[in-house]
Amino acid sequence: MSYRGAQPRDFQERQTVDASSAARRVDLPEDGSGAARAAPQLLGEVIVLSTSDELLLELGQLLGAQVIVRPTESLGALADLVIPTRPQILVIECTDVAALESELRAASFGPRQMPTAVFVDAPALREATPPLRRAGVRVVLPLPLASGETRTVLRSELETVRTAIAARIAAGERFTLAAPDPDARPGATASPRRTVPKPLWLTGTVVLAVVAAAGVWHLWKGSGGAVAMPDAARTQGAQAVAGDTAPAPVLIVGGSVEELLEKARAAMRDRRYTEPREDSALLYFRSAVAQEPANAEALDGLQRLSALVTVRLEQALDERHPEEAARAASDLRSLRGRDPHAAALELRMHNLQMSAALESGSTERIAGALRQAAQSGVVPQPQLNQWRADLTRRQEGDRVARLVAHGGERLRAGQLLEPPGASAQSFAAQALQLAPADPAAERLARDVAAALLQRAREAGLRTPEGERALAEARALGASPAQIAALQTRESPVRSKAASEAEHAAEVQAALEAAAQARAAQQAAQARRAEPPVEQVVSAGGLPVIAHEKLRRTRAIAPEYPALALRSGASGRVTVRFVVDAHGEPQDVQVIDAEPKGVFDRASLAAVRRWRYEPWTVAGEPVAVETSLVIRFAPAEQER
Repeated sequence: MSYRGAQPRDFQERQTVDASSAARRVDLPEDGSGAARAAPQLLGEVIVLSTSDELLLELGQLLGAQVIVRPTESLGALADLVIPTRPQILVIECTDVAALESELRAASFGPRQMPTAVFVDAPALREATPPLRRAGVRVVLPLPLASGETRTVLRSELETVRTAIAARIAAGERFTLAAPDPDARPGATASPRRTVPKPLWLTGTVVLAVVAAAGVWHLWKGSGGAVAMPDAARTQGAQAVAGDTAPAPVLIVGGSVEELLEKARAAMRDRRYTEPREDSALLYFRSAVAQEPANAEALDGLQRLSALVTVRLEQALDERHPEEAARAASDLRSLRGRDPHAAALELRMHNLQMSAALESGSTERIAGALRQAAQSGVVPQPQLNQWRADLTRRQEGDRVARLVAHGGERLRAGQLLEPPGASAQSFAAQALQLAPADPAAERLARDVAAALLQRAREAGLRTPEGERALAEARALGASPAQIAALQTRESPVRSKAASEAEHAAEVQAALEAAAQARAAQQAAQARRAEPPVEQVVSAGGLPVIAHEKLRRTRAIAPEYPALALRSGASGRVTVRFVVDAHGEPQDVQVIDAEPKGVFDRASLAAVRRWRYEPWTVAGEPVAVETSLVIRFAPAEQER
């Protein structure tokens, strides 16, 4: 039995998941209303032939409440558990391929009668597959479990068996259909059978086929029904990250429906689900539907691929791989259109792409990611506006840096006032106008002004060259004291009254200049100021808010990993995430964990299901970044 931890009484910023609640689980309702959720529809049973309790626990946790996991001791005992009218598959843990092949061939009941999946050690996977396939095994999978692929493949096999049972009923065969027992556990007996009228199954099958056919036909027809030449997968992934090109066209190939389905089956067996694009199960199933929109096998294949691509996209997002996420999001869009779950995953993908672009510091990459996000239609307008503002700031910063660099080169070359429009004075004035408070621009202006005052002194204040240099130095912010000192050295003999008058004028000019400078700086800061959310902002430009300041409206306790529970392991995980303007966690990532890789997945899965009251600024909800530490600790050993 897989363990699912209960909801702790006190779930504060530094949280502890106590393993003493292993025997029960309390989940908050998804809508936060307090109403109990309906029990999930059971998909079927997985019968496991293994001596490892850990495999049973992992499969139970992996497949979830919709699948019942039953152990069996041998192939000889298998017949007692088999009910032909119930969706069932067999799973075998293999340590000796040759012995298992021989036993499967000799068994009176086995892979020939029931879909079978065999797990072997990953290094032996390639050599073990051919003999096991010859013995009738449908699927060979690696150990340790690849969670996403294993869940998708096994659930797909159950769906295939369920579809076959429905087809037998639709064909007129009448028999008693046994439903999985909702209270069954590993080792429990099967529930009594119940009769299901044929018209109900037949009607449901036809309705599902028509709805699925309409959806896939709409996707294919939206592409114009044209046959498109495939692009290289790597090139498409790079383009998706850059955002500079349109999405890849939908590919359709010719051939009879049966030929296409046979190629699709081969591609599924070889795990060519979506790649390469010109020889994948996705291509062949889609092409079959294009010719026969109501083909049940093709529609079922597209449904299974949709589940697989969804898992791949979630894994790419969790592991922060922007290119893989972009490819998976493109495949998912072609399979599921704009349904809410696919749109939410695509939004996470755009957040990941923008985060990677911001980390790179490349304004071209940021602009490309922003264009792609704006064209997708899934990113909220406030988020797009925030990204545009951040891009504008970075572009202005890049432009100021270029102006300062060019101005420094001209200053070192002595080109203070020439050539016109490209002199040290011109670059300094442009940088100061664009960013009055930028330290580098101010430093360049001071240096150029000092060099202009030196040129005015050398040329003479009464000469045209000296007067021009003095005027440009004053425009760049040369202080009245500097100008006065220069003029004093130019005319050493002055009357006391003239000196006092000049001093008073200089003081007045200095005060006026200081006031003007302060007013200009305040005006520039006011134009560039953002709402004062917090003094600390993240690398992505989001306000950083302490977690205790946020009000959480829904909290789901992390699941205590079964293996860690059995070994008595404890640890902690520090997660960082963005609470968007709707109060939903986005871009959840582990920034520290001890031990690494043990509690990470449980923490990420829990945080994604939390909900918060949106953080507001001036009455408007905004996205913010926060972080917290989740602790895992086993209870004292029960006596």
